[in-house]
Amino acid sequence: MLSSAPVVRIIGLAFCFMTLSTVVHASDLDLCREGGRRPETQLAACTRLIQADALDNTTLTEVLVARASAYSDAGNRAGALADLDHAVGLAPDDPVIHLRRGLLLADGGDYDKALSDFDEAIRLDPTQAHAYGSRGLAYGDKGEFDLAMADFDRALQLDPGYGNIYLYRGDALAKQGRYDRAVEDLTRAIDLYPDLSVAYRKRGDAFAGWGKAQKALADYDEAILLDPTDGKNFTSRGLLFLGMGRSYKAIADLDEAIRLGERDASTYFNRGVAVGRTGDDARAPADYEEALRLDPGYADAYVNRGNLYARTERYDAAIADYDRAIDADPALVPAYINRGIAYSLSGNHGRGLVDLNRAIELDAENVNAYLERGRIYHRMGQDDRARADIQKAIDLDPSLASESQL
Repeated sequence: MLSSAPVVRIIGLAFCFMTLSTVVHASDLDLCREGGRRPETQLAACTRLIQADALDNTTLTEVLVARASAYSDAGNRAGALADLDHAVGLAPDDPVIHLRRGLLLADGGDYDKALSDFDEAIRLDPTQAHAYGSRGLAYGDKGEFDLAMADFDRALQLDPGYGNIYLYRGDALAKQGRYDRAVEDLTRAIDLYPDLSVAYRKRGDAFAGWGKAQKALADYDEAILLDPTDGKNFTSRGLLFLGMGRSYKAIADLDEAIRLGERDASTYFNRGVAVGRTGDDARAPADYEEALRLDPGYADAYVNRGNLYARTERYDAAIADYDRAIDADPALVPAYINRGIAYSLSGNHGRGLVDLNRAIELDAENVNAYLERGRIYHRMGQDDRARADIQKAIDLDPSLASESQL
């Protein structure tokens, strides 16, 4: 099962510092307000200002927001969220602070809380295009595409020059399978921002979903040329190569993605798939094991590791992995099919039939389920039933008629 990388948020917000009512060290104020400096320098300056306890509430609020930004840049999400919570408490009617906190929450996957902040930001200032754009992203990440599209459209009504919306809306359209419209929006984003690597990657994703592999490849190549440090670009191209059957190129790209920090379970899983397709059964299990360490409920990884065990006739180990896959996803048809095969090949035809019957209950048009059940019947000497299942498989896929399936 291939996965796509998540959309990148590109929302810039500027903050103005009010005049201090109490004298504080001017250089600390300058360091705190200059977000372009190293995060640790900005953090130290903002912290000294806060600890001096010499700021009025308005300025304290703004310093807290600045420190939250520095914490976020340093990877300290908890520190950033604590400062934004404090800032909201001091200035509950400031829509920009709600927007900032919503963005942080959304980046952490806490979409419901993020949506609450975006709602409040819009209530306080219904003219904020950024708030609509950000809320649309959160809705899109939740799969609520109708709401996302409405927010993106509203953001463009409020600010026709808000070019990032074409990127966000294009990505949402691609996730809905509306690839032609997605490509239109993403092309518009590229026209506005010709050096924006993520726009090429997202258009590549849309072309890939549309079945236009060569156009997708050209976009991924351009994305990598523009930003060779973004591991997501290599992940997307690696997945395309995997889908094209170019396993060694897929491995090279996924290796680079992992080196650049894309160390999520799906990246290791997909590299395991690519390695397995080269016939390197000795290396592939390590990637599935790492995927499972990162995500112990990754059902597809259990299935694929089980398949490797089955190929070397380690049927007990294979069955144990298929068991785990079914525990994680009781409707995962390939797990039932493969466990049924493993049971049958280990001599337990009856248990194998139970699994194949269950697979057909879950997916009555699954060709492999009928083929494998037919083969089990054949091993059991029940050739009439075997022929009936094989014929059913051929009815579903006439290309199977050209060769024996037993």
